[in-house]
Amino acid sequence: MKHVNWIWRRLLRIAWRKGKSCKGVLKLSSFALELLAYIFLTLVALALRIGAASSRLLGQDEALRALAAWRFVQGQAPEPSWPLGPVPLGLQALAFLLFGAGDVTARLPAALAGGLIPLTFFPLRRVLGKDRALVAAAISALSPLWIFSSSFADGEAIGALAALVAIGAILWYREGKSLPWLYVAACVLGLGMASGLSFWTIAGEGLILALLFREKIKPLARGNAGFWPALGASFLLTSTLLFFYPPGLGLAADSFALWLSSLFGGHFSLKPLVNFLLYEPLLILAAFWGGKEGLYLWALAGFGLAVAIFGGIEGPAGFLPILLPLTILSSLGLCNLFRSLAGEKFSAEELIALGLSLCLGVWGFLGISAYTLWGAFPYLLAFLGAGVGIVSALVVLSSMRGPKASYRVSILLLLTAFSLGEIKLARGLNFSPYVEEHLPLCRITSLEVKEAVDSLRKLSSYRTGDPSTLNLALVGNIPELEWYLRDFSGLRVQEQSHPPLEAEAFIVPAEKASPPGESYFGRHFTVREECKVMGLRGLGLLRWLLYREPLAPRKGEEAVLWVKKGFPGFKP
Repeated sequence: MKHVNWIWRRLLRIAWRKGKSCKGVLKLSSFALELLAYIFLTLVALALRIGAASSRLLGQDEALRALAAWRFVQGQAPEPSWPLGPVPLGLQALAFLLFGAGDVTARLPAALAGGLIPLTFFPLRRVLGKDRALVAAAISALSPLWIFSSSFADGEAIGALAALVAIGAILWYREGKSLPWLYVAACVLGLGMASGLSFWTIAGEGLILALLFREKIKPLARGNAGFWPALGASFLLTSTLLFFYPPGLGLAADSFALWLSSLFGGHFSLKPLVNFLLYEPLLILAAFWGGKEGLYLWALAGFGLAVAIFGGIEGPAGFLPILLPLTILSSLGLCNLFRSLAGEKFSAEELIALGLSLCLGVWGFLGISAYTLWGAFPYLLAFLGAGVGIVSALVVLSSMRGPKASYRVSILLLLTAFSLGEIKLARGLNFSPYVEEHLPLCRITSLEVKEAVDSLRKLSSYRTGDPSTLNLALVGNIPELEWYLRDFSGLRVQEQSHPPLEAEAFIVPAEKASPPGESYFGRHFTVREECKVMGLRGLGLLRWLLYREPLAPRKGEEAVLWVKKGFPGFKP
């Protein structure tokens, strides 16, 4: 306690010497608490993303990137091909070198980048306001799609982090005219250019902002010719991985060419819009309360959505450029909403109506859940009765306290319902390995892949005494299997469907799976699977919406594992 009193006296003395009163110390304390809040959100975001990194198997594109980084660590320069990006390649290789190759380490660079994003809203406090910046940081830490995008083995989260850091550095340069901040912005922009597709969409949004606020930007651009050489040097160093991988320069340039070609390639996908409607309803609802303050942000979100839909860009590369402006819009709307709700104290009647409506809401949810399971009409009546009860409570409240009271209670009910739904969506999307939790976001690798690899390890142990020395052939381009079989020293990847004579087991795509002879027996297993939300109807759709029951029609890609006869412990 003496130490605490001594520190407090020192703070008072410093504030007094600077000609400030005790209010200065209180401001300092408020600033420290605010910084602690950002640090806390960052730690929560890191924990969520690292936890989500181990929840599902690597997908096709993720496995391609992880294999390239693993070969890079083994001393084999990966062939320059998309979806390889130089920055995620280098960071994944570094993670493998430090912690060993695995699913979590493959996603670790993206998880760390996504976990640091809440901290990047701290420099935006003066532009957005302290409360709005903090709410935006909380959204980026806890949102389902934010978590998913930064627990995906690619460079899209790194590009988003680079863009936000650059914005913060430019704002600090604008305030203090300190050139180092401008060079920081140039360096992180160069890194972002070598990270992934989403950065180019975000850069397009930045150009729209520059056009809208060109009068304010013109004074900043004068006399700062060193920005462009710094940007070029940063791009050169990061894209070539400090000259350890010169082909990375071509990869980074190809990503921009691919982004441009996707806009005019005729590919069309509504998945980005469906993803936001299913997984981010609270953000969309809150964004509408942003009012006229966020009109330019709506333009940015619309641009990002148009690029994703008409370019056919799916996954994190498609929805991260939409998430950035939508997060800020939602923070504006939520803060405006909370101010309007907190303008007056809640009366006893409002609190009673809120409590009663929440209880009825829980009862209604249980009723509709039971109805979707058993289809019994009394459960549907329980749901309808709960709805009638909530409406009646709001009508009675309106007659007693006026329509504004009913409006405030209705808003709180909506926020509560959507917040609980977001928690459920975030848990299922990011911490479940099952395909029905990811509908219609992306194809995922089936758990049967892991089972097939485990059976091969047991087979190798029975045959050779070592779980990774079996002579094994993999036919065709199946990067997921190649990734999970990478430890087999006898693995051969080939294009022809006929197995080599020395192969004691081989895997072939199901469409090429002609029987190799009587000396082999085999079994089918699913490699990739995807659900289609458009195939759900009636109770099936309702069941998926409520608790993700796996009734959705699936589309799977299969392979066949052929094994020579005479192996103990293997059953086809």
